[in-house]
Amino acid sequence: MIKMKNYLIILFSIFQLTTAIKFTSCSGIYPPKSNISQPQPFINVTINPKTNQDFNYTTLIFHYKDIENSNIPLLEDFINTDSLKICNEDQIRSRQCREPGKFVVDYQYSDSRIYNEVLNINHRSFLQYDITEKGFYCVYIQSLEDGAPEGLNEIDVKFQQSTGYLSLDYLKVSNVLLQFQLPIVSILLIFIMSRFFYIKTLKKGDVSIIQNSIFHYTYMNYLITFSLFLKLWINNKYDLSGSGYFFLKLISFGLGSITFGLESLTWGLILCLSHGFGTLYDRQTFPKRYSKKIIGFMVLNFLLKLTIIDLKFSNVQVLNFNNITNGLKPIISLIGFIWVIKSFYKTTKEISIYFDLTTSKLYKKSGYIIFFTPIIVTLVMIILLTFHFINQSKNQNLNIVELTETFWDDKTLEYIMAIPSIGDFITISLLIWIWDNVDSQKIDENNVAEYGAPERGELTLDNLKNGSTDELTSLRENTP
Repeated sequence: MIKMKNYLIILFSIFQLTTAIKFTSCSGIYPPKSNISQPQPFINVTINPKTNQDFNYTTLIFHYKDIENSNIPLLEDFINTDSLKICNEDQIRSRQCREPGKFVVDYQYSDSRIYNEVLNINHRSFLQYDITEKGFYCVYIQSLEDGAPEGLNEIDVKFQQSTGYLSLDYLKVSNVLLQFQLPIVSILLIFIMSRFFYIKTLKKGDVSIIQNSIFHYTYMNYLITFSLFLKLWINNKYDLSGSGYFFLKLISFGLGSITFGLESLTWGLILCLSHGFGTLYDRQTFPKRYSKKIIGFMVLNFLLKLTIIDLKFSNVQVLNFNNITNGLKPIISLIGFIWVIKSFYKTTKEISIYFDLTTSKLYKKSGYIIFFTPIIVTLVMIILLTFHFINQSKNQNLNIVELTETFWDDKTLEYIMAIPSIGDFITISLLIWIWDNVDSQKIDENNVAEYGAPERGELTLDNLKNGSTDELTSLRENTP
């Protein structure tokens, strides 16, 4: 009787369905290479009981190779309205399917790896799909009612690897962080801290504002890398999708917030340098109008990133749900990039007016390093990836999924993915080198620009030595 009641509810939902929310999640999965202390991998699908009280979700789990022998659409085609039909009364009568609400799946061979079920809170809110074969697996989910929750946390799809709870993609990221990026930024941090200790303690010298900024940039880079790695390690070690581990969930959220906060601060530091902090201005004379704009940009950048913090590192995508913040994030980054370029160009012209040629050249070199090193490194990575993919795929008649599976054990691919870390090393090393011997040109924070009088205006070097920095600041702000 209860089962018949559920059938009637599902049939009524299908009859009234006009706009369905669709979720997808895919990942490569490795079965354990040995049975020694390695758990059996599986896929778990859970719906959120707090916001899904009256909704049904049709769920399909399958090995991606099964698409070749069935009517299951490709991942990019699943968003289409009629990509997979839902079983209704007419299709049951024509024997196209057996149970209402499930996907109508037509397969030519064994369906042993295809799992087709309807999830709901009252009948079934959780399912587990055990993995026995290495491969690329996907989960397709579609709501059976209009108005189903659209958020990313309404459906939890968990791919349990034999090595932990991270999906294969995030596991690759974690390995690159551990083996390459974290050691590189650690070496850089130790090197810079040693130099600062030598200059300030043994040499009894002063550190310029630019050198201080490079130090801040380096340790923020280190903290970003370490926070991300620690978050990935926690999410791989513990299952944070359940109701327990409140303290670890709090730590994971905090690490995500710290990472995004430090990334926003890094943006702010680069913007300050592009506006002449350390060359045209010191801490006391840096214009307030710049400070307010930069702080506002950092706050907006941080808040937008905060909206995507994922405690579980889930791969779930909502195909037909448009989150406005997802569109704003790249726009904000583009605005920041254009802002930095424009400010560097303007500041370079001002430095050439007020300071000597050496300082102007150093500043230009800094800008070129900050801008072009990441671009060049990224292009090198793309070129190497392209050649590597071509080399791996030639003389092999493989489809895209089989080709993807060949890269899972590919160590060369991990080396190529680590190239951006080398880019950070190159950027910081070059900045240290070009600003290493600027003792004669350092800015005293209590007396701005004591080297070189401006070429125009009534301000003289004597005014500067007597502390008339207000006139200098006013002159710079009014200079076209």
